Amino acid sequence: MGILKWMLPLCLVLAACKASSNYDPDFEPAPEQVKADWPMTKQRCSQCHTLDRVFLQMELQNDKGDVEWMVEDMASRRGSKIKSDEVPRIVNVLDWHRTR
Repeated sequence: MGILKWMLPLCLVLAACKASSNYDPDFEPAPEQVKADWPMTKQRCSQCHTLDRVFLQMELQNDKGDVEWMVEDMASRRGSKIKSDEVPRIVNVLDWHRTR
């Protein structure tokens, strides 16, 4: 019974870590820079869209140039929180997801 007293809290902590906003199993095989930029990408894109919509749109893009055009278009819109230095990082994350 003693081991169960600390196992349950440990399991809850581990589950909370996996459920954090920075964890996404789809990005486990991604390069380190893509994984590092995923939380920022998710935060910026989900300001205006669901992530399902973003990833569905990625399926329609033919190449990285299309992804770049789309992200630049979103960044140029009034109220966008996407900074110019974030555009290439977001493009890399979305393009990686598109091609996996």
